[in-house]
Amino acid sequence: MPADCLPQAHGGHETRELGDGFIVAFEHATDAVAAAVESQRRLLGAGWPDHVPMLSVRMAVLTGEVELSQGDYRGLALNEASRMLAAGHGGQVLCSEVTARLVRDRVGEGIELVDLGVYRLRDIDQPRRIFQVSFPAMREEPFPALRAEPGHIVSLPTVVTNFIGREDEIEHLHTLLMEPGCQLVTLTGPGGSGKTRLAIETARRLTDDFRGAVWFVALEQIIDAALIDGAVADAMQLPRSGHADPLAQAAEVLARQPGLVVLDNAEHVVGGVAAAVRTLISKVPDLKLIVTSRRRLNLQAEREFVVPPLALPEPDLSTVAVAECPSVQLFVDRAQAVRADSQITDANAADIAELCRHLEGMPLALELAAAHVNVLTPSQMVAQLADRFAFLVGRRRDASARHRTLRATIEWSYRLLPPELQTVLAQLSVLRADWDVSAAQAVCERGDIRAALEDLQEHSLFRSAEAAGVMRFHMLESIREFADGELSAAERTRLRVRHAAFFLGLAEDCARRADEGRETEAFDALATDLANIRAAMDHADAAGGAGEPGMACTTPRSNR
Repeated sequence: MPADCLPQAHGGHETRELGDGFIVAFEHATDAVAAAVESQRRLLGAGWPDHVPMLSVRMAVLTGEVELSQGDYRGLALNEASRMLAAGHGGQVLCSEVTARLVRDRVGEGIELVDLGVYRLRDIDQPRRIFQVSFPAMREEPFPALRAEPGHIVSLPTVVTNFIGREDEIEHLHTLLMEPGCQLVTLTGPGGSGKTRLAIETARRLTDDFRGAVWFVALEQIIDAALIDGAVADAMQLPRSGHADPLAQAAEVLARQPGLVVLDNAEHVVGGVAAAVRTLISKVPDLKLIVTSRRRLNLQAEREFVVPPLALPEPDLSTVAVAECPSVQLFVDRAQAVRADSQITDANAADIAELCRHLEGMPLALELAAAHVNVLTPSQMVAQLADRFAFLVGRRRDASARHRTLRATIEWSYRLLPPELQTVLAQLSVLRADWDVSAAQAVCERGDIRAALEDLQEHSLFRSAEAAGVMRFHMLESIREFADGELSAAERTRLRVRHAAFFLGLAEDCARRADEGRETEAFDALATDLANIRAAMDHADAAGGAGEPGMACTTPRSNR
């Protein structure tokens, strides 16, 4: 190397030779980077014999503690620097993450720090993030991949509770995410259905399938969509720079080491998340993303996975069979965290099963109920569900505000709706069990009811399923009760009049069909809407007793 390329001019002190290289110590990281860049620039401009490769010198800069002993520097940092140097290529300047953080905003004009990703260096326990110092006049073609094994940095949150059930869901998600054409899977479902926990557990089990990293981006506290890009970069532990686009930084890293990114709680900033996801998947074809949200992103690349409630115990099961049901297992597990001797027994199995059915297998509701096991038996808890929102209140100080009570969880979804959809949801609360479009149309008296139903279902406020060639809708009882609470007394009465008129008319039609000899057809139709017909009769009886006009109670001739 020509003498004027030596770094003494930048305050460096040569400490040791290593074969065909040497180690230089600096007091400041900025001096070390400046010396490396200037040395490479001068090497590029030096006259080299034809038989000597011009770009044969590689450099690495690492910041760490060393000790001066008998005129020589010693320490683990020197060993790590030599391992980083071995991973580089001629003409390349590498630096550690600590060095990059120290010098990012103080490097010279035109000098950039390029995040190359996370690598495992020989004899170094933990993976290291490595940066390339790029500068004007550097070779134009990109350097080959570093001569080191890509590393894993899993940034998933630590979860202290047991994961119950969901094995089929995880297997399905694993298969879906490993499909070559699948980049984005959105887990949807109402608040408290376990989307976040399922995403974390799925990502944890997928770690070995990705040679890159697994990153978790928490969006719950993000209120401005403009902050999403920075949240992604922060979750990936990328050094922030005032002049660098954080999402572009993230895409650069992921393009070198594609992996899995989990974006959690996206429903309140769905537009911003959709824009960020669209950018990432366009720049990183091998990237896989899991998004949890109460509503889908509506992107072409999106595959939606609706998170179902936990399986419920059927009536009249044995204690052993009840104990094997995932919803029961979750309740008992969370109860044992509060009271260690909580068990399912022959004496309480039926009550626990009934409680789980009333709570519809929703993980958050089960956890909130289990928190009261010190003062209430399962049988007493069932009785408390007459006012479920007063009962289902948690005591955990580390729970987010929207998950401390069942009411807060549902209200969060409700407040995300535009006013016209809030009105429709409240009006639909007079319907019971499940219902079809014609029933919703009769109750709400809206010309655009189908569009409203699509929007509400997109927000995970009810689910649909086909039955006998007709699409039927079902709203969780907790959501229905909340929506009913948004009605005024006068509006509730008007809606019940319309509800009774529709379903009592349906009951009379069933009676006519039975009289005409079409008994099976009549019975099937009656059974399908029996819950609503009974509610209509109750509404009619109550209105008649109160002297309300417009209602008449007609009992169908056929029932079963």
